[in-house]
Amino acid sequence: MNGLTLTTKIVSGENSSYNYDYSSYSRVLIVTDQVMNKIGLCDIITSRLNEQRIKYTIFDEVEANPSFETVTKGVAELVEFNPDAIIALGGGSVIDAAKGFIFYGKEVHKELNKTFVKPALVAIPTTSGAGSEVTAYAVITDTKNHIKIPLVSDDIIPDIAILDPLLTKSCPSRVSAESGIDVLTHVLESYVATDSNTFTEALSEKVCKMVFQELINVVKDGNNIKSRMIMHEASCLAGVAFTNSGLGLNHAMSHILGGKFPIPHGRANALLMPQIIKLNKRNSADKYAKIAALLGFPSSTDEEGVISLLVGVEYLCNTIQLERSVTEFGISKEDYLAAIPEMAKAASVDPCINTNPVKPTIQEIEEIYKAIL
Repeated sequence: MNGLTLTTKIVSGENSSYNYDYSSYSRVLIVTDQVMNKIGLCDIITSRLNEQRIKYTIFDEVEANPSFETVTKGVAELVEFNPDAIIALGGGSVIDAAKGFIFYGKEVHKELNKTFVKPALVAIPTTSGAGSEVTAYAVITDTKNHIKIPLVSDDIIPDIAILDPLLTKSCPSRVSAESGIDVLTHVLESYVATDSNTFTEALSEKVCKMVFQELINVVKDGNNIKSRMIMHEASCLAGVAFTNSGLGLNHAMSHILGGKFPIPHGRANALLMPQIIKLNKRNSADKYAKIAALLGFPSSTDEEGVISLLVGVEYLCNTIQLERSVTEFGISKEDYLAAIPEMAKAASVDPCINTNPVKPTIQEIEEIYKAIL
């Protein structure tokens, strides 16, 4: 059965974050990080809230890869301030943290025997990668066990996503690169996922073209607002695709890799992507070849199409200067090899693996981890 569910209202355009009418809310918790606050992007939101005489408080303690400790602090703020809306302003980590506040806030209210009235969630991404502004997913880091825990719940799907390309101008080129490759990972995984369908595949095909046409432009010139807008919308469309189809082994393995070692999520995805394509072509060569053909790459046969796509991915990663091996991050070869058995076991039970087109053995997962050394 084919289908597509989208419960988030999407608003897109320059200055849309300021022009949006927030007047239906009375108390707003702004969730962000210290950088967003320091460079003044929060002022865009607070000035609008002040104009509309809306009470607000700011929680700006979100770090990259938000931890359970941060989520605990945020839940306490949520319980104390009791907002009717949360505005999450920042990258995927900030939006994921806000989702975590709602997810665990509901549990805390149960423990306190209090009725939980879920606040509206307004997601305003400042990077173009996670697609978290439209998904039922979030990832929280367990810093004690060095793993990332995916959260999945309809309760954490944002009610409103505001896509303002002007907010992405402050995004450094390295972050734009790793965020953009995350978008590509999302749609390549969505395209071959076991729960993909006509609608999600159409979105994935569109986004693949957008990424290959515009990501290099964004990385080279962060002031290119046209390209910024296209990548911002590509990220959002990718989120719609994979929240309906599921992801796969690429994300399952990158969650574990990034939890164990200091490798940013998008860069971990980029390292793994070629190896995942090589594994998944066992059941999905025709789909990879179709993507290659859509991108204008040689694809007279499925095998040629897969090879062409792999070459295209490597070219893109090299052009935007993404690392191609784990050791480029300064990680000890010995430490990495020693961690592989544990990482492979953890990746094998990550929820994202459930919709991968090939069911890998733990040994195959270990071999992929070794291949990116």
